[in-house]
Amino acid sequence: MTPSEWFLGFIVILLLIGLPSIIFSLLSSLFFIAMNKVRVKLVRLILPPVIFIVIGVILSAAGPGLEMLYKTMGFVAVISWLLFGAIIAMGIITPFPLFERRLPKTKSWIYVFEASIITFFYLFVAEVANQAGLMRVVSRVSPNAYSPIVFLSVLFIEAVVIASLVYGGFTLYYHFSWKLASE
Repeated sequence: MTPSEWFLGFIVILLLIGLPSIIFSLLSSLFFIAMNKVRVKLVRLILPPVIFIVIGVILSAAGPGLEMLYKTMGFVAVISWLLFGAIIAMGIITPFPLFERRLPKTKSWIYVFEASIITFFYLFVAEVANQAGLMRVVSRVSPNAYSPIVFLSVLFIEAVVIASLVYGGFTLYYHFSWKLASE
């Protein structure tokens, strides 16, 4: 392959993975903004895991229908991608309160948006690698091998872990950049 073909392939892959990552990150930010409208802090803290459980139970109750959701095309595929995106978005939003007070006081949804882009991009790359026959980077759980609730739980936990690492990176960056700037 020539360098121009490699570059063109890289651009195509980046667009096929990057654009959905940005779109789903906007979905995550909208969920976060809507959840921040809740005045009671305890409810705001437990709302993302509760929404995940509700979506997970509904999809798991479908049983064989879950396999149909991610293998079909058209309207059903759009709904399934939105449901999987919502589960990952809840995983991204769940750890944010642990890091919120350590981050600079700007708009919180910006941190969620940035963490969502990184998390969705990583999970899409992991799924492409999984579909290409390579090993799953975070976990080896596939929807065919395990029950739907296990698969959805692993998807949620992957999002929580990756988002926690991203929020932790933001926290460390702002903590040490402030210290370096003050010297």
